Amino acid sequence: MDDPRRIISAPEKERKKIQPAAAEAVRVVTLRGLLVLKIFILSLSAYMTYKNVQVALGLAAGIGWLGLVFGIMAATTAFYLGIRCLLLIGSK
Repeated sequence: MDDPRRIISAPEKERKKIQPAAAEAVRVVTLRGLLVLKIFILSLSAYMTYKNVQVALGLAAGIGWLGLVFGIMAATTAFYLGIRCLLLIGSK
């Protein structure tokens, strides 16, 4: 990418203040964080689909606790990603 600052949503004046190395770090953290978040959300969706079918067929009494674990992991990842990006942008 020519200028990694292009992906940061900020006014042009503020964007120019951010060093290219910091912008590249934000880009890398964002891409990796979104990949992990996508994996957790896909896992949660697959698990919920599987357990809903099991409940509908009468093979399970409930959805179980694993869905809650996937949900908490996804929420924690999203929170970490937001804080990490804000800290990287704030360090300029």
